[in-house]
Amino acid sequence: LDGYDTCKLMKADPALTGLPVILISATAEPRSVVDRAKQVGAVAVLSKPVPVDKLQQVLAQTLKPSRP
Repeated sequence: LDGYDTCKLMKADPALTGLPVILISATAEPRSVVDRAKQVGAVAVLSKPVPVDKLQQVLAQTLKPSRP
Protein backbone atom coordinates (compact mmCIF):
# COMPACT_ATOMS: atom_id res chain seq x y z
CA LEU A 1 0.00 0.00 0.00
CA ASP A 2 1.13 3.51 -0.70
CA GLY A 3 -0.03 6.68 1.00
CA TYR A 4 -2.81 7.24 -1.51
CA ASP A 5 -4.23 3.75 -0.95
CA THR A 6 -3.93 4.09 2.81
CA CYS A 7 -5.72 7.44 2.76
CA LYS A 8 -8.47 6.05 0.53
CA LEU A 9 -8.99 3.10 2.91
CA MET A 10 -9.06 5.40 5.93
CA LYS A 11 -11.68 7.65 4.32
CA ALA A 12 -13.82 4.59 3.54
CA ASP A 13 -13.81 3.47 7.19
CA PRO A 14 -16.56 5.22 9.20
CA ALA A 15 -14.38 5.15 12.34
CA LEU A 16 -11.51 6.96 10.56
CA THR A 17 -13.18 9.08 7.91
CA GLY A 18 -13.09 12.26 10.01
CA LEU A 19 -9.34 12.12 10.62
CA PRO A 20 -7.36 14.62 8.56
CA VAL A 21 -4.61 13.04 6.46
CA ILE A 22 -1.46 14.87 5.40
CA LEU A 23 0.61 13.07 2.79
CA ILE A 24 4.38 13.51 2.61
CA SER A 25 5.87 12.98 -0.85
CA ALA A 26 9.36 12.57 -2.21
CA THR A 27 8.10 14.39 -5.31
CA ALA A 28 8.31 18.17 -5.45
CA GLU A 29 4.51 18.64 -5.35
CA PRO A 30 3.67 18.52 -9.04
CA ARG A 31 0.03 19.21 -9.78
CA SER A 32 -0.67 15.50 -10.36
CA VAL A 33 0.45 14.60 -6.82
CA VAL A 34 -1.70 17.31 -5.26
CA ASP A 35 -4.69 16.40 -7.44
CA ARG A 36 -4.43 12.70 -6.61
CA ALA A 37 -4.05 13.45 -2.89
CA LYS A 38 -7.21 15.54 -2.93
CA GLN A 39 -9.06 12.79 -4.84
CA VAL A 40 -8.37 10.30 -2.04
CA GLY A 41 -9.28 12.77 0.70
CA ALA A 42 -5.94 14.14 1.93
CA VAL A 43 -6.08 17.67 3.33
CA ALA A 44 -2.50 18.55 2.36
CA VAL A 45 0.66 17.30 0.66
CA LEU A 46 4.15 18.19 1.84
CA SER A 47 7.38 17.52 -0.04
CA LYS A 48 10.41 15.89 1.55
CA PRO A 49 12.41 17.13 3.27
CA VAL A 50 9.71 18.85 5.27
CA PRO A 51 10.88 22.01 7.04
CA VAL A 52 9.72 22.00 10.65
CA ASP A 53 8.07 25.42 10.33
CA LYS A 54 6.06 24.27 7.30
CA LEU A 55 4.96 21.11 9.12
CA GLN A 56 3.92 23.17 12.17
CA GLN A 57 1.99 25.59 9.94
CA VAL A 58 0.09 22.81 8.14
CA LEU A 59 -0.64 20.97 11.40
CA ALA A 60 -1.94 24.14 13.07
CA GLN A 61 -4.12 24.93 10.07
CA THR A 62 -5.39 21.36 9.79
CA LEU A 63 -6.13 20.93 13.49
CA LYS A 64 -7.70 24.36 13.98
CA PRO A 65 -11.26 23.91 15.28
CA SER A 66 -13.81 24.65 12.61
CA ARG A 67 -16.57 27.12 13.28
CA PRO A 68 -20.18 26.01 12.80
